[in-house]
Order: sequence, then C-alpha cells, then structure tokens
Amino acid sequence: WSTGPLSLTHDHIGLNSHSATPNLIAVGTHLLDGAVKLSVDLECAGRIGLHSLQRSEGFYRRLGLTPVEVEQQDRHAKGLWYFELTQQSADQFLHARRTA
Repeated sequence: WSTGPLSLTHDHIGLNSHSATPNLIAVGTHLLDGAVKLSVDLECAGRIGLHSLQRSEGFYRRLGLTPVEVEQQDRHAKGLWYFELTQQSADQFLHARRTA
C-alpha cells in the first residue's frame, strides 16, 4: 500500500527573520520526527526515504538514516544525497525522542 510521494522542503538558507541569528535548533529533528510518526500512522512502520543536501549528510547519519546508492539518476534529485530510515532505525529514533 502506498500513499504516493510526499514532498517536504527544509533549508535555512535565505530565511527571513527579525533576528540576526534565528533559533533553528532542532527544526530538522522535529520535521523528521513528524515524518516518521506519519509513516507509522500510514502503516509503513516508520520507514522513510529522503533527498538531502550533501552538507546535511552527517546530520542524517547521526539520526540513524542510511545513505543509499541509487544506480539510476533520479530526475528529481538534482545531485542530492538519498537516505532511508529502516523500521529498526525508526524504532530506535522514536525511542530516543521519547526518552530525551
């Protein structure tokens, strides 16, 4: 069963704010948390896949996502990295979020 592709874009570049240093701590983690919970609600066991800017590779690895080598060039990816979160990693991610 599939709901089809879901697209969400998050990038702090060009953010308009009244503060010279806007507080963006944990925004990406909160967005990922929502995506994993939605995946669980849709009976996809918390599994997600996403495209990421190369500079975000460490962030996604620290959260348990695995980079996937895609043989065919995805016409939508435009050179972005592709990561997946397995069911086991999703369970660990959600458990860590509950105990944090």
